[in-house]
Amino acid sequence: MVALAIIVFVLAQNIATPDKIARKDSDANIARVSEVKTVSVATKLVARKSPAQLGAACLGCHKTGVAGAPKMGDKAAWGERAKKGVDEMVKIVVKGKGAMPPKGGTTLSDAEIKEVVVYMLNEAGIKK
Repeated sequence: MVALAIIVFVLAQNIATPDKIARKDSDANIARVSEVKTVSVATKLVARKSPAQLGAACLGCHKTGVAGAPKMGDKAAWGERAKKGVDEMVKIVVKGKGAMPPKGGTTLSDAEIKEVVVYMLNEAGIKK
């Protein structure tokens, strides 16, 4: 009986205090926004796309190097690809290559893909 009373009390506290929950959500949203770097248009693009679309699709492979994908920040790997030029890199992403599906499995426009390519190059220390 006491355990049931405790459970009901805890649930009531979480349900009955929407301000607390809203404040917690607002604080989380503010924290996420404060972490976003606004250095370039590409960074802003990455920030406004959902993590499911960009994070899982692009960074899912490029963060760890899955199936030979160049890792974020790997200047040597990105440098070799950058020699082809940004426009050629965008064409490759749009068509897909190896294990990477067309457009990296996203619904991004070609312009958005170009921004992401530039962002990844910049993250590797290659300014484009």
